[in-house]
Amino acid sequence: SKFTASGKGQDTLRLWNAATRQMVAELTLDGLCEGVAFAQDGRTLVTSSGRGYITIWRIPEGAKLTSYPSEQRSGLAPATGFAATSDLGLAAYGTESSRVHVMDLHDGKELWSAVASKLYITALAFSPDGKTLASAAGFGESDIRLWDVATGKEIGRLEGHKGWVGSLVFWPDGRKLASSSADQTIRI
Repeated sequence: SKFTASGKGQDTLRLWNAATRQMVAELTLDGLCEGVAFAQDGRTLVTSSGRGYITIWRIPEGAKLTSYPSEQRSGLAPATGFAATSDLGLAAYGTESSRVHVMDLHDGKELWSAVASKLYITALAFSPDGKTLASAAGFGESDIRLWDVATGKEIGRLEGHKGWVGSLVFWPDGRKLASSSADQTIRI
């Protein structure tokens, strides 16, 4: 966040060229950044803001392509309750009502939502093929739920962590999932 001449806070996301270490764009967001994901081609990215907007940007110029309202307003600092498919066709986000929502990023329509937690959604990840969504809950539970993206049905649970899960990452082949937890372990 930075402050404008009027004293109002403004939230920004900065894009950097990793090779030159130069900033290439600064995007003005509609609130605190709750999540960001690059398209596989590296030419677009999607952001989710704490004031409830999912926005698609063309990069590196930082042009706003479209923005859709969402119900995400969590503000949970350690949580990563946002994910997008590598083609930026779908996004998933968690809400304070313990629900996971899946949205079509072509038209902003919600495809489905489901109760995925007793309290909060703390991590989300799509499989590389976009067919499976993994969700983790916290802070009162530690199971990881697997969802069929096409139907919104829960298709499995992974148990074993003894604390809330803060991060989920699928292997490139989609056959393994890594999770990190407040219990100080990483599981595969």
